[in-house]
Amino acid sequence: MSTLSWLFPSRRPAPLPADGASVLDRLEARLGVPLRGDARIILAGQIEVAVQRIRASHSLSSAALIAQREGSRIAAMLPRPFGMTIGTILADELVRGHGHAHTQRH
Repeated sequence: MSTLSWLFPSRRPAPLPADGASVLDRLEARLGVPLRGDARIILAGQIEVAVQRIRASHSLSSAALIAQREGSRIAAMLPRPFGMTIGTILADELVRGHGHAHTQRH
C-alpha cells in the first residue's frame, strides 16, 4: 500500500505554507553557507515582505512574476556580486514556497 500512496493524495501530510524563515533556510542550504551580518538582516526582512506579496497572488504564473520581481528588488539591495549570485536562486525559492501554499488551499 505504501507504494501506491501517490494514488491517495488526501493521506499525504499537507505541506506547510512558506514563510520568510523557511525561504531563508532553503536559500542558505542552496548557497551552502549560512548568511551573517547585514546580508542576513536585509534578506530576512525583505523575504518576509516578498512572501506576503506572493501569497496574495492567486495563480502560480502570477506568483512566478512577482517572485522574479521581488528577487531582483532584494538582490539590488545587496552588494553587487552577492546580489547577482542569489537573485535567481531567491526567485526560485519564493515560487517554490508559493506552490506549496497554493496546493494546500485547494
